[in-house]
Amino acid sequence: MPGFEPAPQDRAYAAATFSPVLDAVRRAIAAGLLRDEDPGLIATAMWANVHGLVLLELGGTIPPQARAPVEVFEAAIRANLDGWRTGS
Repeated sequence: MPGFEPAPQDRAYAAATFSPVLDAVRRAIAAGLLRDEDPGLIATAMWANVHGLVLLELGGTIPPQARAPVEVFEAAIRANLDGWRTGS
């Protein structure tokens, strides 16, 4: 958001939650499970996906015709992850 500056502790919380995702992506790339792409790009795409889904759920804006939030979450994460897998 333009003009919005997160508080230092909010930046620290964000870094603490992002770091394990980035580490997992690095391990998956090293194991040959994910494409040899920028780990920061992959981790950020996955992290943004999760945060978008959480925002929809917290805001009560997941469409009523959608399945249960847990099913939507799992399907979205799988689809995002599948796009980064080797051989895809």
